[in-house]
Amino acid sequence: MNSSRSNYTPWTAGNILEEDWAVEAQLRAVSADQWSELWQITTAIAELATPGEWRGGKVIDRTDDGHDVYEMPYMIYSEPVIRYEQLFYELELVVPYAKVLDQNRTVSELDWIDTASISDVVRFNSAIIRGEHFGEGILGDAIEAGAIAAIVEKMKDWHASNVSAGEVASSEFAAWMRSFRDDRRWQAAKSDPPHEYTIRHWRPDAIYDFERAAAGIREFGYAQSFYGDTYVYFNLDGLKYWTVGEPIAKTIVLNRDPVENRYEL
Repeated sequence: MNSSRSNYTPWTAGNILEEDWAVEAQLRAVSADQWSELWQITTAIAELATPGEWRGGKVIDRTDDGHDVYEMPYMIYSEPVIRYEQLFYELELVVPYAKVLDQNRTVSELDWIDTASISDVVRFNSAIIRGEHFGEGILGDAIEAGAIAAIVEKMKDWHASNVSAGEVASSEFAAWMRSFRDDRRWQAAKSDPPHEYTIRHWRPDAIYDFERAAAGIREFGYAQSFYGDTYVYFNLDGLKYWTVGEPIAKTIVLNRDPVENRYEL
């Protein structure tokens, strides 16, 4: 992804949100009020004459050999633009984005968005937001080129086609998960923090059910940090269920803990 003012620096921290299914899980965790705010912010941005105001660029000093020293230009964004950036951090939807940078996406070439996965569109948006380190104007470039409008339109399409169907499917999975939960042996962990777990091979006759539970947690869950790492959780009757990030076929342990328990740095 290129900009006329600055290069984007990839954010490639080890994070489960590098996976497509985890990005979609996080999108499903966005509330109706938060979606509504995003649509309103985008409308307000579209009505702006300019995303913000350039400042700086003035001569602030002079070198001993007579050359002018200029203050670096920087962008002061309008309130809707500032809120747009803040909202995606609040939603934990500023995710690792190296995958889209590898394809050299730019804010001015947007035809690919129509057929892109929603996770790649979120990554593209994250690259734009993370690229705005010190007011270089990258977010403004994206707004003026139509990239932000295209990103949010893609999100609207995804929301319209996934959220209602996802709510029904999530409810069906929750009903199935209760029977799975009640049919398993759960053991208290000896290591901290305290939690309970069940093991795939404790029920060799029900491996398929174990994999269905692990897959459903990832499909219908939400991302949350745990001592600096990120996992996807599924809430059910006051408990949250999760696995670690291995492929389903290699997942061995399924954990649970009260929803209110949080372990963060």
